[in-house]
Parts: sequence; C-alpha cells; structure tokens
Amino acid sequence: MAFSSPTLTKPPLNEDSLADLELLEHWHRYPITGDLCEATKQLQFSLVRLGFSHHYLLNSILGLTALQLYSEDRSQVKWYARAVAHQQAAITRARPHFEAFDQEQQQALLGFSAFTSMYAVAEPVHRPAKVHSLAQFDPIEEFLTALHFSRSTLLFVQQSYPPPVVSESWLLTKFVANRQITGKHLATRYPQLASLHEYVERCCEAEQKTACLHASTVLFRRIAMLSDNPGDPEPGKVIWGWGLEVHQTFLDLCSTRHPVALVILAHFTVLMTFYKEHWCMRGWPSGLLRHIMGVLGNQWEDAMKWPGDLVFGVTTLDLSLTMSTPTTTKAWTVEGSGSLDSLKFDNERALPTLSDNDVLVKIHAASLNYRDIMIALGTYPFPLAPNVIPGSDGAGEVVAVGSKVTRFQKGSKVVTLFMQAHYGGPLTPMALGTGLGGSIDGTFQQYGVFNENGLVGMPKNLSYLEAGTLSCSALTAWNALYGLKAVLPGDWVLTQGTGGVSISGLQFAKAAGARVIATTSSAAKADMLKKLGADHVINYKETPNWGEEAKRLTGGAGVEHVIEVGGAHTVTESLKAVALGGIVTIIGWIGGHGETGPSFPQILSSMAIVRGIVVGSREQFEAMIRVIEASNIKPVLDQRVFKLEDLKEAYKYLEDQKHFGKVAVQIELYITMSYPFEQVDEAAKKSDTRDLVQSPSLGPIETANTVTYDAVFGTITEDGPNYRNVGWIGTSVLMMKTQIGLGVLSIPAAFDTLGLLPGVICLLAVAIITTWSNYIVGIFKVNHPQVYGIDDASKLMFGTIGREVLAAGFSLYLVFAAGSGMLSISIGLNAISTHGTCTAIFVAVAAVGVIILSSIRTLERLSWIAWVGLVTLLVSVFMVTISVGVQNRPDAAPPGPWSSDWKLVGNSSFTAAASAISMFVLSYAGTPFFFPIVSEMRDPRHYTKALMLCQVVVTITYVTIGVVLYYYCGSYVASPALGSAGKLIKKISYGIALPGLFASTTLAIHLVGKHFFVRILRGSKHLTSNTFTHWATWFGCICGCAIISYCIASGIPVFGPLIGLIGALLGTLQCFQPMGCMWLYDNWSTGKEDKSAKWLFMVCWSLFVIISGTFLMIAGTYGSVIGIIDALKADGASGPWSCVDNSNST
Repeated sequence: MAFSSPTLTKPPLNEDSLADLELLEHWHRYPITGDLCEATKQLQFSLVRLGFSHHYLLNSILGLTALQLYSEDRSQVKWYARAVAHQQAAITRARPHFEAFDQEQQQALLGFSAFTSMYAVAEPVHRPAKVHSLAQFDPIEEFLTALHFSRSTLLFVQQSYPPPVVSESWLLTKFVANRQITGKHLATRYPQLASLHEYVERCCEAEQKTACLHASTVLFRRIAMLSDNPGDPEPGKVIWGWGLEVHQTFLDLCSTRHPVALVILAHFTVLMTFYKEHWCMRGWPSGLLRHIMGVLGNQWEDAMKWPGDLVFGVTTLDLSLTMSTPTTTKAWTVEGSGSLDSLKFDNERALPTLSDNDVLVKIHAASLNYRDIMIALGTYPFPLAPNVIPGSDGAGEVVAVGSKVTRFQKGSKVVTLFMQAHYGGPLTPMALGTGLGGSIDGTFQQYGVFNENGLVGMPKNLSYLEAGTLSCSALTAWNALYGLKAVLPGDWVLTQGTGGVSISGLQFAKAAGARVIATTSSAAKADMLKKLGADHVINYKETPNWGEEAKRLTGGAGVEHVIEVGGAHTVTESLKAVALGGIVTIIGWIGGHGETGPSFPQILSSMAIVRGIVVGSREQFEAMIRVIEASNIKPVLDQRVFKLEDLKEAYKYLEDQKHFGKVAVQIELYITMSYPFEQVDEAAKKSDTRDLVQSPSLGPIETANTVTYDAVFGTITEDGPNYRNVGWIGTSVLMMKTQIGLGVLSIPAAFDTLGLLPGVICLLAVAIITTWSNYIVGIFKVNHPQVYGIDDASKLMFGTIGREVLAAGFSLYLVFAAGSGMLSISIGLNAISTHGTCTAIFVAVAAVGVIILSSIRTLERLSWIAWVGLVTLLVSVFMVTISVGVQNRPDAAPPGPWSSDWKLVGNSSFTAAASAISMFVLSYAGTPFFFPIVSEMRDPRHYTKALMLCQVVVTITYVTIGVVLYYYCGSYVASPALGSAGKLIKKISYGIALPGLFASTTLAIHLVGKHFFVRILRGSKHLTSNTFTHWATWFGCICGCAIISYCIASGIPVFGPLIGLIGALLGTLQCFQPMGCMWLYDNWSTGKEDKSAKWLFMVCWSLFVIISGTFLMIAGTYGSVIGIIDALKADGASGPWSCVDNSNST
C-alpha cells in the first residue's frame, strides 16, 4: 500500500532539533516471536493511518518495536525501558524549542519524532535462517514495510521542511541518485543492465515493464555512484536510497511476488552486501535472497538464464564477474622513462594464454609503492621488461583456473606475491628476477594471469582495498621484524616516516608488544602515528640528531630493530640509535643514494647487524597473514582512494608525499559475498555476543572453535599440544581451584584473630579488590594478546627491569605456593595414617605425585584434575563444617560443659591482624595464575563470565566455611580447619580432600614450569612441536620447579605463618599494584584529554588499589615475620626435613 504525508502543522524546527530526533539511529536488533512482530506491525500501520494525531502511542510503539527487533532474551521490561529512555532523551534535548510551541505544534513535533524513529527502527535487520518460532515471518514483507516507512518519512520531510535545512542536516541528497548518469550510458557501461532490460522486456506487460525498467536503471545508477565515489563516507544511504526512488507499482509487484520484480529485488540484495560491515546489514541480505529463491522455486533458474554476465549462486554473489573468460584487459604500461608521462593507459591489452598451472584473477584493488615511482622515472636499479604493467600489490578473485591448479579454485580471494618465485628460504637470483611490475607484468590492470604459486589466500578480516596493500610494504616490514631475529615484547623498534612499510612495521611491532619510536616531518602526521600506537614520535626536521634522541628515549640502551627506509642520509642516524647487537634492516632509499654515508668506524662501533632485504617469501607472507587474522590488524589506507583511470594522479600524490599510509587504487567496484549463507548467519551471531571483553585496538582475539595461530604460542600444529583449547567453564574451574585450596583452611583462624564482623568485612573487601584486579587481567590480555604472564605485562609498563622483578616475584610466589601445597599434602597423609611414617617422606611422596600430574602439557587436560580437586575439597570442608555444627563443640575444646567463645569484634595486635588479613589475600591470590589461564582459553571473550562465576562461588564458600566453623569452634578452631571436628572426621576429611590438595599444588608447579618453558622456547618451532628440545625443556622446567618447592616444603615447615608471609609479600605484590598500573597504562593517555567523571574515578580507584596493596604488603610481611619468629621461639616448629608429625594426630 502507498502512504501519503500526514496532515500536521509544521513546527519551526532547526538543525539541532532534527539532530536530536535521530537518537535511535544506531540500534542493534533481533527478533523474538511472530506474534509480537505481527502486533508491532499493526501498531506501526495504525500510527501512520492516524496521522500521528494520537501521540500517546509513541512510547508503546517504540517499546514494542525495540522488542521485535532487538531482544534475544525476551527481557521485555529491559528493552521497553530503553526504548522509552531514548525517546524521552530526544524530547528533553529538544525542550528549548519544544516548550515554545503551542499544543498543536507540540503534537506535530511528537509525530515527527515518531516518524523519524520509525524510519530508524524499521530498517532491514538480520534474521537468523533457522528460527522455527518465526514461521510466520516474511522477509520480503518486512523489507517492503521498511521501505514504506522510509518513503513516508522522506515525503513528509520534503513537504514540510524544504532545502536547505533538511538537505544539510539529513543529507537527503544521498537518497536521490545522480540523474546525469543516463540509462543509455549505464547500459553501455554495465552489460548486466542491458541483459536485465532484455529480460524485463520479454516477461513484463506495459505498466509492469515501465516500473521494472525504472527500478533496474535506478539500481545500476547507484552502482555507478558508488564506483565513481569509492571513498563515499555513507554508502549505506546511497544503497538504501534505491527503495526511495522506485515506483510504487514496482513495490506492489514485489508484494504480489511477481518473478521479474523479485529478480530485480535480488540484484538490490546483492548490492547491500557491499555494505555488510554496517550493523544492520550483517547476514540480512543473505536471508532475503534465500527467501526470494524459495519463492521463485523452479522459476529461479529460468529467471537467471537471460543473456548476460550477472552470476547468482547459493554461496557466491558477484555483480562484476563475467561468465566468459576475458581475453583483454584494461591496463597501464611503462613505456620509456624519465617522467610520469611514461605511464600509458591501454583499454584492450591482450591477456596471456592461461597455462595448466596459471589462474586468471580479476583484480579488485591494488596500491602504490615508491618502487613504482622509481620504475616510471627510470631510477630503478634492476632490469625491467619492455612495456611492463606496473604494480606489485594487488588483491582480487580467481575467475578461471588451469587444468593442473590445486591451490585455488574459481571464486577464491587471493593476494599477489611480490616475487613470484620466492616461496621460502633465502632469496635466490632466479627469484629476484620475478618481481611483479618490473621483471613481469604487475597489478595495475583489470585482469591478470599468475602462476598459482605466486598467490596467497586473502586474509578473512580484510576488504579487497585493505588486502591490496600487503604484498610489498607489509611483507617487507614483516621480514624486517621477523626475518632474522623475531621482535619480542618490550623490544624497541624505530620506524622512519609514514609510508606503507613504516606504518606496517609500527602495527606489527605493537601487536608483538614492542615499543615504537617513529620519526616524521610534521605535527599532524605525528598525531596520527601516536593514535596508531607509537610510544614516541620524533620530528626529524626539528631534531636533526634524531638517532641520539631515540637512544636517549630507550634509557641509553638503543633500539633492537631499525626499519631503515631513507638511505644514505638516514642510516648514519639509525646506527646511532641501534642497540649493541641490534638490527638495522635497509629496505630502500627514498631519500636518495647520497654521496656521503656512515664511515667504516661508525659501522663497526655500532656493533649492530646491517642487512638489506627485498620484500619476503611466500612462507613469510602466509605467516604474516595468520597474525593479521589472529590480531585483527587493519592496514592503514590514505583517506584518498584513486580509480584505475586516475593512476597517474595517484603517482603524483605519492611522489609529493601527501599521503599517510598506503595509497590505494580501486580497479573496479566490487560487490561480493563469497561464503555460505549459514556462515554469514553464524558470523553475525558471534559478532553480537553480549559478554565480550573487547580490544579497543585489536578487537577480539581468535574466536573460532579451532585456533591455528596464537600471539604467544605461535602456530598451533596438529602434531603438537593445542594450548588454546580451554572452554569458559573449564577456565572458571581452574580459577576456583587456584583459590579454593590452602586459603579456605585458614580463614576460620583468621576470623578468630580479627573477630567475626571485622573478619567478614575484610574478607569481602579483599574479594572486591581482587575481583577487579582479575577483571583487569582479562582486559589487558585482550588489549595485548602477546602477553602471556604478568612479567610480559610488566615489561610493557616498566621495561626489562620491571619484567625481571615481576618474573622473579611470580616464580617465587608459585614455587612457595607449591611448597606449601606439598606440606599440606604431608599433613593430610599424616592425619590419614596417624603419622604412619616420617613427614619428610610424605613430602617427597607429594613431590613425586605432583611432578607426574604437572607434566600434562595443556590446561585443557588439567582442567579435569581441577574439577575433581575442586569437588573433593569442597565436600571435605563442608563435611567438617556440618560435623562441627552437629557435635556443637570442636575437638580441641576442654572437657566438660563448653560454649563457643567466638567474638564479634576481636582485640588482636597489629601484627596479628596484619597476618590474618594476609591470609585473606592469599585466599584470593589466584590473580597471577589468571594470565596464563586466559592465554589458553579457546575464546578469551568469555573470560569475564568465567571470572564472575569463579568469584561468586569462591566468596560464598569462604564466608560460609569461615563463619560456621568460627561460630562453633571459637578460639579452638584448628589451622588448618579440617582438624576441628575430631580425629575420625579429620581422617575422613583429609582422605576426601587429598585430590584437591594435589590439584592445587599441581596447578602451581605446572604454571611456574610453563612460565620458564614459554620464556625459553618462545618464538621457536619447539614450543608447539613434539621435538626432543620441546620435551627435554618441558620436563626440565617441571622437575626443576618441583624440586625447589620440595626443598621449601621440607626445609621451612611453619604452616600458618608461612601462608601469611606468602600472601603478604608475594601474593599482594602480584594481585594489587600491577593491576592498578595496567588500567592506568591502557587508559591514561586516552582519558586525560577529556577527564570525564568515570575516568577520574577509575584513576582514583587504580591509585587506591596500588596504595592499599603496598600497605598490605608491608604490614602483612611485618606481621608474618613476627609470627614466624614467635613460632620458632615457642618451639612451634621442628627442624628442616623433620620426621615430626605436623598434623597433630599423635
């Protein structure tokens, strides 16, 4: 049905008011039930028919529409309230204008608000393919409804608010196609349109024919608009405007399911895939097209068989792929040299014959390098083929393959390899002679023939424009940083300028956790470099001796890697900046050859490695692509994108150094969806997961069920351990087991020191602070995926010294924790056997058992041990709790009538209180474990969910056990508490708890051993391969750490005071101060400009955590040391490797 403009009095709205009424523009939406969809649709139509005379429907309609289009969890109240809040915010912000209106004008304003809101919420949305509850849902009707509202809004706005107000604020000019592009011109430019018109002429009657011909012409006019303006900031409005231009008759034909109208609608659906990155386009076009195919049934094949070159398929849609193999191509060639006039454009250059191992690629995008300018100017030092097609970087789609091609198939997305014969290993003279755009034809052409071995698969996370920048500059940067010696977290990297190689080097370095010093010539470019992550930027025009300045910024140590692009004039400064043993990688001389350069003594005294490289191999390219996908690295493109026909202008733009990042060339408009519909729907579902920990710079870490590359472990091989395979529930169990162990056994005794009320308050305070600290661990890991442990994080914040300090603290903490765990196991064995043998032997038995269990290489398998350990320990502790409550007295209470002497508030000394609080800290001190745990998660986005489950369970357990045991036992509570219910219950409880004690100790040894293992083998193939080096290093680390822990357990057997000392000195240092620093490190620079209330609060909170952690560390350490001294004076401890019973069983 057609809608007319409602009759309303026009309120004097200005541009600000119009902007206020667009608050609902960016909603994410999901369906719920068919009934609600139908009810909402009826209300929508009622609202339009009433002409908004009943504006009280506004809140209801907004709320219901939000439910229809948004809710996944049926939380009606939540989304209804959100819809009302949005509408109220629009009216509130417009109040200065609204209050001046009379009643009729206010009614009109409310109506206008509803209309614009309906335009926003009725846009096409993603609909999952298999939702049985939506059997009544019709994607075509929903699409037409959205068009009706859009058309009504446009009509109302155009009639009520003529230009210039509306055209400036709403950008409505985007909705009207450029009619200077005539239908005749379009048919010449796009043979697909001529074929479509033939189909319309053959299958439609007069009135139908007019409407369908107009709709198809307008559609291809918009394709031309996008092709002519590849940098259009709002392509969505250009695309969506098609529905506002077509005739009502055409929409009526779609509503009646006319086959020709549906075919044209299918074309529009394909066009929308061009804008599938927009939130409202994700997966929705595929659902609409699938529905159209279902409606047409057998007619679909007939409708698609008109003469022409538009290809549809169930899994692949492409508006630019021709069915017949082309024999010619548009291309640029280099003829002569000396100036950019050597570039010549050829409309019909003959393509080479496709051989058995060749593929024909339709090149969608390419990019320029300084090498291309040198070739055109005749200054390139290597031989050139006559009349060569320039360009080395390109990305496109395979449209034909030779008979023996195995690496790619028709439809594959590919990127060109610079040196077509450099597959791996050192560069050879033969491979050097196969450079694209020099020795052989390059990428500045429509179609290109390449050997299948000279191509690599395109990264899944990049567009053609982005992927078309990788071949030369990105791979060169990768080779510079990884070709000889891999860049490591905390290394210093020096980049020069803002060209493609330098920008790529900066991105790869930051993804690896390195620190970057960049040089540039302008303040504007310096700001851009800082936004990309550069730690320091030096203006080389203002600081000619920038090499010395760079070295000063590193504290005098120098940089480990220099990406040298300038030539003779800059390499001298690079040698000043490089560290001893560092690497200066020379990749070009954009500053000229120069007559002067560094002297021989300067080169020698730098003690650095100077190497020259030419791009890289296919093996390196494929490794780089894995990192680009895993870390979601996006190449930086200059804001200006050139068309193939304007290539000479692009050369000039690059030569004048007006660019920032890569200068891209769009060969031809590409509109492609080349993956199955089911994958589109699943990807859209995953992209909207609610409980994500997101990276502001890198995005989510790998989310697939099978991870193939990791920023810490490298390539995950099939024959090696899969470190990235722990689910979120397994993660939560591992977290619980690192905390529910030794700590829960000592909480009742700490309550006796502090008193019940202060004890619970202090316990909850520690729980809140450590929960936040643990949350920051997950955030920091996602923001910096190269971080494996707290030492890596410390290196980012404090440099090498900070890394080694925290590494030592982490190692000592886990080794001491494991030693205490072995001591606890010996207590359990003594209790079970009534001191059946020497305690030192029991500790040795614990050590052997722990070594065997800890040698399991992945946390995914250890999580099963953690499950068993967690359940048994909880059963044991709750059994003791119930037993104490039933018998109403502890085992240590004096004979005769007895009542508990529990205290609401204690009266302890400072040292005793500090020691007790240190026990609480130790009870929650699993934080240093969490970095390596999240590093092995299959999907780290679910870390927060795992953490919340862990902390809730742990806190409830601690409070319950502590309060009940202390209430019934008072000062006679045993430490550890399993001995509080008598000897028989003690034996049984320790017998049940023994697997839990083994599990806690196993995790400690496993993680500290893996800490050393990763540090030793990181960056080598041995980390993830079953080599002799791998196994020898693994067992050496595990056994070495376990032996040290055994020595601690047998040599310092003071159970209670030792736990307090560990919690105060090492636990606090790992759980408080670093996490406050992490938040400041990630957020200080981004928030200090605006200084919002939230940012100021978080700064204060972070500083509070740092200060309170420092206080607890000092006070707790002091109290624990005093406690140990007192225990020794009172003969409360036996000598090292003692056989004395430590369980009080004899």
